[in-house]
Amino acid sequence: MPIYQPEQYNVIINRIKEKCIAEDVFLGEQLLEQEICLFEKKHDTILPEVYRKFLLEVGDGCDMIGGFKMKSLDMIDRLISEKLSATFPFEDPWIWEDEECPSESQLLEIRNGNIELIHIGDAQSYNLIVTGKYRGEIWFFCDVGIQPCCQRQDFLGWFEKWLDYGNDVDYFTE
Repeated sequence: MPIYQPEQYNVIINRIKEKCIAEDVFLGEQLLEQEICLFEKKHDTILPEVYRKFLLEVGDGCDMIGGFKMKSLDMIDRLISEKLSATFPFEDPWIWEDEECPSESQLLEIRNGNIELIHIGDAQSYNLIVTGKYRGEIWFFCDVGIQPCCQRQDFLGWFEKWLDYGNDVDYFTE
């Protein structure tokens, strides 16, 4: 699933809604524009269009296939880093396990400009990038590094792939 263009969003959203029904995925209620705007104002950011559209037209958080839970915007708000509006500075994968002890300031930059959508255990999560060059994409974070999903995925592509493959999803192959 590629990174979708805005003119494709309505078709993809409708397909995702149908798949959620077919897979019996429990979705949180759709949000109102005002609720999203309050979150954005509080955190001095604008959420990526593709994620906003999902919140408005599909649902706010959900129980994912495999027992994982995608966080609601309210839960994200309660857990969020104070650096959401700061630019996500990464463009390439960074495996700090391969380096000699990265500095604390380097490791703190990882918190900039992204929100954790799903924590899958063992210090692993899928995060939505909200600022910087890769805004709107999903990256994989773990205790030894970060990397974009390969083939690069925006939120809708990532979510649809999860619906299609469940626990057998492999985001790290082209």
